[in-house]
Amino acid sequence: MTWVYVIFILLTILCSIFFDKKEGYGTYKLTAYRGLYFFLICIVGFSYGLGGDKFAYMTFFEYYYSGLDAIWECMADEVVRHGFMPLWTLLCLVVKTTTDSFYVLQFALALLVNIPICEIVRKHTDHGFIFLLLYFVSEIFFQFNTEVMREGPAIAFGLVAMESFLEGKPKKYWLFTILALGFHLSACLLLIVPFIRHIELSRKKVLIILAITFGCWVLSDLVLIPMLSYFLSHDAGALGRKLVTYTSIQTNLFGFLRSFLSMMVVPICAIYFNREQSVSSSEKTYRDHMSSLLILLAFIGCVFAGFTRFFNYVQIFYLIMLTELVAHLLETKLHLIFRLGTIVAAFVFWIWYEVAYWPRIDFHFYQFFVPYTCILDETEDVFFREDAYHEVCNYSFYEDRIKEAE
Repeated sequence: MTWVYVIFILLTILCSIFFDKKEGYGTYKLTAYRGLYFFLICIVGFSYGLGGDKFAYMTFFEYYYSGLDAIWECMADEVVRHGFMPLWTLLCLVVKTTTDSFYVLQFALALLVNIPICEIVRKHTDHGFIFLLLYFVSEIFFQFNTEVMREGPAIAFGLVAMESFLEGKPKKYWLFTILALGFHLSACLLLIVPFIRHIELSRKKVLIILAITFGCWVLSDLVLIPMLSYFLSHDAGALGRKLVTYTSIQTNLFGFLRSFLSMMVVPICAIYFNREQSVSSSEKTYRDHMSSLLILLAFIGCVFAGFTRFFNYVQIFYLIMLTELVAHLLETKLHLIFRLGTIVAAFVFWIWYEVAYWPRIDFHFYQFFVPYTCILDETEDVFFREDAYHEVCNYSFYEDRIKEAE
């Protein structure tokens, strides 16, 4: 049933041709936009065995008990044993008790993730259909909905929290920050949002930032080893063990350069080449603030490879910047080659990631999502994805990337 992907892409392209040149979102444009992102929600909501991490959550869901009589004990136990945050456990227990269907859970998550993301996006670009196309073909959509299922709602609520802070709504900011933290601990980075200072990008500042990032990566052992020594000497439970694992992941020069180019250089170029665009003062404030946050999280991801997941919180902003770059590509010849090169580079890294190959198990990353498998055909074999997932998650698979800590 992979044809559903083709239909979505064709519809998005057609709607982009008809609507994306118009400013704002009139009745027809808004209806088409919401219709298409609801199509996306249905794609993942009615999927069967799509993704890799989803198999782990399906297994956990099977072992939850029906009933809410010991809900507090269960949430506390999940935090200690697995590092699962309370709202994730609560959602699973409610669905388990009311319907006992993982399909209901994945549909609910698709709603929680994609509605906030797509509604926020239309506030910052008139080219929503180009965004939807990039969101889909970049596989960020699949990542948020099938690979980081606990983090997906945290990312969506985090975007609402950041939006609320910049709109001068502190109560709403704190509410959605707490909700985000309730789903995933990585949302703790939202606490630094009020302290981010705008960085006015210039060529000199960009070069300084890039040089500092490379230097810190070279010297990262001076930070990593003391940190590991501390955590390894303290019993910090499941969350502490996860932190140790994430911190101890390292990259060689090639791995660093790939992260450096894909998370920092290309996104900064996308931001930089949009800086001359005429926007409202509130939009300029949003872009400046988010640019500063993107640079900070890219820096963390490049220096500490295990924390690249923090970059997920600015992936949507990055796509907005690419959307604007694509939409305005031919409006001026100024820097045309460099702007086109930025777009091409983004696609190159996406494709590179999607075709990643694990020879030990004869598996490509895109096979987690292609072919599309639907709940209408549960007889279709999807468990080759589960086998690949367990093999890739095997500790020995990454042992050459883990630092030794004494």
